[in-house]
Amino acid sequence: SRTVLNELGKPSNLTEPQYIKENARLAESTVLSLQLQMEDILSAFERADQQADALIAQFEEAAREGIQKKWDDVRDENAEKYTQFFSTEQDVLMAQLRLIEFYAAHSDALSIDAENERVLFEAVDLQEEEALLRGEIMRLRAAQKDALQADG
Repeated sequence: SRTVLNELGKPSNLTEPQYIKENARLAESTVLSLQLQMEDILSAFERADQQADALIAQFEEAAREGIQKKWDDVRDENAEKYTQFFSTEQDVLMAQLRLIEFYAAHSDALSIDAENERVLFEAVDLQEEEALLRGEIMRLRAAQKDALQADG
């Protein structure tokens, strides 16, 4: 779940290089699992659309147009919310995965400041790259939050 992914990137879980590499593999499978769950939910809208079409076809032609319009409105409103959320969620998940993979690729070069819960690199370029990756996650989460609040 998303909680697992959040935990894998925490400094307290990055103390040993071999665990960091295991975390990266676990993160990949977690992201894949979440992607599959998102696809299942979105495919439910497609199935519902097909079922609705079959039901609507049973009505007399005069009523069909109005019923179809109502269904289209309901479907579009709900499907759009899920599609938008999953699109932004996909971006967040991929950004988190990139950060965890970055940690795995540089596991021998990082150290943990446990007191301040920070990942540190002696090389300035690695520290800057890590900051950019973390910043991208924060930016995407903020955009996702804004989008959800805009939808009410």
